[in-house]
Amino acid sequence: MFTLREDGTPYVIFKQHMKSTGWNIIAMVKDETIVQKTNAVKVSLQILILIILVFGLVALTGFELAIIRPILELKKETHRLKQGDFSAQVEVRTRDEVGELGRQFNNMVQTIKELIDKKYKLEIRQKESELRILQSQVDPHFLYNTLDMIRWTARLEQAPETSQLIETLSRFFRIGLNSGKRYTTLSSEMEFVRAYLNLQQKRMGGKLKFTLYMEAALEEAVLLRKVIQPLVENSIKYGFKRQAGRIDVRRYQDGDDLLIEVADNGAGFPEEKIRAIRQVLLTRSGDPSLVDHAIFNIHERSLLVYGGGYGVELPEERNHTGACVRLRIPLWMKEQEEEA
Repeated sequence: MFTLREDGTPYVIFKQHMKSTGWNIIAMVKDETIVQKTNAVKVSLQILILIILVFGLVALTGFELAIIRPILELKKETHRLKQGDFSAQVEVRTRDEVGELGRQFNNMVQTIKELIDKKYKLEIRQKESELRILQSQVDPHFLYNTLDMIRWTARLEQAPETSQLIETLSRFFRIGLNSGKRYTTLSSEMEFVRAYLNLQQKRMGGKLKFTLYMEAALEEAVLLRKVIQPLVENSIKYGFKRQAGRIDVRRYQDGDDLLIEVADNGAGFPEEKIRAIRQVLLTRSGDPSLVDHAIFNIHERSLLVYGGGYGVELPEERNHTGACVRLRIPLWMKEQEEEA
């Protein structure tokens, strides 16, 4: 290949020798034709490189926004959570795997916060309940021994009724303490209620009548301590006003739930108060002061332990006299509670 200028026009000469014939084949191509083809290829390459750069910049920006920035933010919020700040939340912008990771992190933080809050509130409610029912538990062994001494003194003085009352009171305190355990069996809880009602019956001079009904298969059902006695106490305190009355405590199974009803034939609830109590119990809105402290306490403890759908209910009245308060909790048997 060599160049040649003819009539002022440059050419590129291509020469190829053919051995079979001995001829030489010569081709002449103008320089400007080659330059035109080369420029077209150069422009195409420049456009291609520019497109690649634009797409690369867009991809890098998208990668930074979709992956790098969320991961850095997740790292920052994880550090906040490590420091004990449970308000840490990740802003979820996408629906891909990184976005799903952010959503799961937010759910985890919320669950941890609810569990801590649940345990904290449950402990407070439990302590409040124990302090409200038994204020004299400073030295239970001293209390038991003193009551036992008084009981035997009454027997020696031939006062059997007094001795029986002291024995009932002692049993009431023993079951009430229950070694500080949070849960108890339904049979033990009913023994606690029976001891309380026996004492109240003696105090009211026989004007109080009561029945305790429980299905035999529910004796080993597990429930929170001191959730029945406060309801019975409310019936005596607000329902009878020192007049004769009757209290019925019923425990029965409803599917997978355990229902405990405390009904009396006393004054009952006014209609306005029934609506206010139901609003507070069902929606947790309204004025909690309108609900008796014992009912609200039991309802809150039940929600914290068992979750939504459980707690205290006010069923529709079957008649216009008396009141009925129902406690709905999941049916846990003793074997299931021990395995858990």
